[in-house]
Amino acid sequence: MIRPGMVVICGDSHTTTYGALGALGFGIGTSEVEHMLATQTLVYRLARDMRIRVDGRLPVGTTAKDLILMIISRIGAQGARGFAVEFCGSTIEALSGAPARTRRSRSPARSHASAGPAAPQPRARDALHRSRRLREASLDRTAVGSRRCTANEAATRRGGARLETSSLTIARMPTSKSLRPDTTPAGRLEEARLHCVLGYQVAQASISTLRVFEQLVGRPLELRPVEYTMLTLICENPGVAPAKLALALAVTAPNITMWIDKLEQRGLVKREKSETDGRAQQLRVTSKGQQLAAKATARLIEGEREAFAGLTHGEGLILIELLHKVATFRPK
Repeated sequence: MIRPGMVVICGDSHTTTYGALGALGFGIGTSEVEHMLATQTLVYRLARDMRIRVDGRLPVGTTAKDLILMIISRIGAQGARGFAVEFCGSTIEALSGAPARTRRSRSPARSHASAGPAAPQPRARDALHRSRRLREASLDRTAVGSRRCTANEAATRRGGARLETSSLTIARMPTSKSLRPDTTPAGRLEEARLHCVLGYQVAQASISTLRVFEQLVGRPLELRPVEYTMLTLICENPGVAPAKLALALAVTAPNITMWIDKLEQRGLVKREKSETDGRAQQLRVTSKGQQLAAKATARLIEGEREAFAGLTHGEGLILIELLHKVATFRPK
């Protein structure tokens, strides 16, 4: 049973229909459904808020569908992308019947909105009172913020326009800077188009991961990221050839030789002649190198778990899988 204040997700864009009952409903893709069933978590970009208030009486013969099409004509087919749209106002409250209210809540998907909640009608609250489900949902003030529909009306009416006998106000509600998903983590600069560039986001994320590495491995164990990576790869692939190591790290042959020399000078790796080709070399870690690699890895795993505690276990796993998938697209 869908109740006000619930968060409902489903692999269907029509899930926004549940906004008619005061629930936050949004559709997800098949890959996200699989991840949700496997981990009970969902990696989801925080949507921004938009409130659409419609006041007045609709002309005779005008339906909820006409109303939403008029709204879309004002904001555009892409006007609500990245927003959760909240509907309020006397016109919205006067929409009678389940078909009209569900059509209104389902229609935001046409302007690419994430969700379209509205305060539930009194009859919905009465039905829940009768079914003794009030304990599970706070109906006086639902999670979608229905109380905001009547507060500060003067502030939300700026920029409103009249159409027939109704007034329409569209307000993108201010969001705390700490929650803005489209600004730089530090400095709060607008990312604009950069926000959708994968390489840029990977570079921003690496600032955080490199800080953890430097604190736990770089300074205390005197290892650079490339040295730690090489040491661990050699540990996991005993007898690997320098050429293969250079290919795996996209490093030139002279550079890989320089780094191997440094690790060998510290007594962490050793060169051996290949048993099948006397001209070829193989790399193996020493016992000292093996202990150092294991210690560094343990520190990093624990340190990243603490530093990125905001990620759930499921989110961490899916993030690692996605980054590894991106890495596989590099040219052979």
